[in-house]
Amino acid sequence: MRKTWLVVLITGTFIFAIVAIFTFTKIHHQVEDITTIAVTAYRLDAIGSLTKLIESENHSYEEKNSAIWALGQLADQEALPFLEQLNTQTKEKSPCNRNSGLCKGEIEKAMKWCRNGNLTSWMYRHIE
Repeated sequence: MRKTWLVVLITGTFIFAIVAIFTFTKIHHQVEDITTIAVTAYRLDAIGSLTKLIESENHSYEEKNSAIWALGQLADQEALPFLEQLNTQTKEKSPCNRNSGLCKGEIEKAMKWCRNGNLTSWMYRHIE
């Protein structure tokens, strides 16, 4: 019986680690993708380029909402004043359609992460 529990524990730990690595990798790639689009377009640092993308009329709401999410993932307090201003200018739409407007809930989540950090912000220390 003890051997069975040990096998279950090891297997569960292994599966958890694989799922965590997959999830973190997917999140990291999504943040890098939208940040690359922003930096290529605006030639600023990550925070500056993402904010310019959000302000621009040349990008879809899907891209803008992804950029807001990325600001939250970066969890840099430098983005907080921009997000707070954006939050006051954005009306609540429930449920939010990421393709037809900015999502207030996404903005508020990004603000929370910029204030308090998040589980994955360590992955982006190389992004400037």
